[in-house]
Amino acid sequence: MEKAAIDEIQACLPKERTLFHYHQDRYALMLLGWAAGEGCKVERLRRGPFAPLLEKPLVKQALATCGDGAVDRASLEAAWAERCNTFLLTLGSWGSGDQRWDQTTRKGSNLVLRLNFNQGHDRAFRAMVKPGMRHPFRYYGHPVMHHGERNYWRETLAWARMDIDLDRGEALIEEIQSDWVRLVNAVAKAIGNGHAHYLGDEGVGGEPEQVRAYAEEVFAPYRKLWDQAMLAAAIRFIREELGLRRIWYHSWEGGNRLKRLVYSQPPRSLYTKLPRRFCFRKTEQPPSFIGETKPYQKLVRKTGPVQWHQLEV
Repeated sequence: MEKAAIDEIQACLPKERTLFHYHQDRYALMLLGWAAGEGCKVERLRRGPFAPLLEKPLVKQALATCGDGAVDRASLEAAWAERCNTFLLTLGSWGSGDQRWDQTTRKGSNLVLRLNFNQGHDRAFRAMVKPGMRHPFRYYGHPVMHHGERNYWRETLAWARMDIDLDRGEALIEEIQSDWVRLVNAVAKAIGNGHAHYLGDEGVGGEPEQVRAYAEEVFAPYRKLWDQAMLAAAIRFIREELGLRRIWYHSWEGGNRLKRLVYSQPPRSLYTKLPRRFCFRKTEQPPSFIGETKPYQKLVRKTGPVQWHQLEV
């Protein structure tokens, strides 16, 4: 998408901080809530695309209060797990003009939605890990937050890159990614293998036991749900803030083909298991703003159809 379109979207959205509360499997309540709308029989949901989500324990618990067999969005979204994480959402843009480097499906830029930690996490992280000038869990070549941005600061757990076409009412989630998860795991592994000397080289000033405690206690809840929290936040943003209902997400093979990824391919599970959990359906029909481009048409003629994941919300 054009950088001007990204700037326009950012200018139209609320300028205050956007908090996002998330607990395990909240995405199921979110998707079923949209399907239920102002109210419907549970049986209708069993015949719909989100039927598998009705088997989630949290969903069953919420439905148990529906004595008449009917449910609505409000009652589903009112169901909460005991433990809930609070994140800060911020927007940014991504695109250098080099499509191969940017890993975008078409030429142009991406809108970025970032999932940032809360203050409690950041205080614990600074006290236990003691990051140095070389930040241990952040890669500056990726779209993370920077000091002074919008007059506040949070460390970035993950981000989603999106290509949006408001005229066609379509959105493509290009990727979700987290450097933080990968780098925390690498540091924790080094400590476990007795390579504590590795910490200083990676910008870690904390003692090995402090860093281990951060990885195994403070960070553990985020490691378990970061991917579903990021995808849920992206879908919610696309539907609630942009008003779009048709969402595409790359398949692992399709994304690698379109972006010509050979040596830096993403984790397979993020493009197989994760969209399946969210009830995306497989399709060979691309977003029209991608399908109409000559490079895409040429690739399909040369190498065959591309598989996508698609969701109607």
